[in-house]
Amino acid sequence: MNRAVSTKLICVSDPEAIQIGKNLIPSLKSKKLVEAGVDVWKLQNKAIKELMEKHDWFLPMIVIMSKGIVKTAAWGLLWRVTIGGALSLGDLATDILVLLQFWNGGDKMSTFKDLSLISLSASILLQLMVVTFQNRKKKISKLLKEWAIVLIGMKGPWDAYRVAIGAEQEKDTEFDPIMEMSFSKGIEIFAESIPAILIQSSAILSALESGESISRTAYISLLVSMFSTGFVSATISYDTDTNPEKRAGSPQFYGLVPDNGTRRALLFVSMTTMSSCLVMMKSLLLVSLGKIKLVYCFAYFFGEVAIYLVMKIVRGDFTYWLPLEGCLKILMSILMRVAVQIIAAFTGTNAGVSRMDLLRAKRASRNAKIQPLGGTGSSLVGGLDQEEFKREMSRRGSLF
Repeated sequence: MNRAVSTKLICVSDPEAIQIGKNLIPSLKSKKLVEAGVDVWKLQNKAIKELMEKHDWFLPMIVIMSKGIVKTAAWGLLWRVTIGGALSLGDLATDILVLLQFWNGGDKMSTFKDLSLISLSASILLQLMVVTFQNRKKKISKLLKEWAIVLIGMKGPWDAYRVAIGAEQEKDTEFDPIMEMSFSKGIEIFAESIPAILIQSSAILSALESGESISRTAYISLLVSMFSTGFVSATISYDTDTNPEKRAGSPQFYGLVPDNGTRRALLFVSMTTMSSCLVMMKSLLLVSLGKIKLVYCFAYFFGEVAIYLVMKIVRGDFTYWLPLEGCLKILMSILMRVAVQIIAAFTGTNAGVSRMDLLRAKRASRNAKIQPLGGTGSSLVGGLDQEEFKREMSRRGSLF
């Protein structure tokens, strides 16, 4: 049983020490990242927190041991891969089934069929772009393998597997597995899930207006897309907020999720429910406006995007952090800012903070001490010293 122990290190009894040890496995199970699971264990047990503060070597030792536990335990792989993979594949499968219904629906469904094809094609194309950018310095065989994973619809399960086994960032790649998975999930929401909800909602309302029957597959696909979007967006926000490095680097912006395990679970369920309902409400609003007059729908949708882009330009935070040059950098900045705005508007996802926010946080916490996450005596955060870590956080800005 997972039970917090608030006893000080000097006063810990044998039964309490046994309970502290028992608390580690549930903490690792509750998090996608091993480091975040260890952080939950530390916050839950006061003696462990004191021990980590007193001895720099204890935390990296526990992290390495925990990675070994996660790699060999069935729950460490199966739970994460099953949920992440099932949601991605389930959403894709139901979308394809609905697309086939549109295909066989004649001229009345041709518009919905074309829009669905465009949505799926855009999702695959964007995934291929990310994979190409990530592996552009690798051998062609590696790049072809990653392309094949995208084309057969296994990108989601593959990313979940790599994160679950604690895979490190490979040489000559641009970002680590957790960030690559976040990009992939963001694309999945932006180019596949949200368009699918809009298209299928519009098709269902059109069928209801004309008195036609609606198949169960259409309703199931809509619900799967809705809850898949809610779950993924909640996961992005949750994992970003509970990442120990981000909390250490910008404590003013991260820390929404409480330390208590039960409250964390309740908050995650609430975030998933809220995001699922929000994406459905937003979609129905746009579809309803389109039914009244199509120009109202476009004005509302593109008006939000335009206001967001103007705000970013005024704040001097428009350029995206990826190491690109010239027109490609501008195009990528536009694409990423539009994608982030749409994802946030439909789901409420907080994927990170802007570069300007981080700079303000840096000024506010100029004298704050960053807790060590590794090394032997030196203050390191993910392999970087304090100043390097601050520069890296300011350069990247956010996951998206």
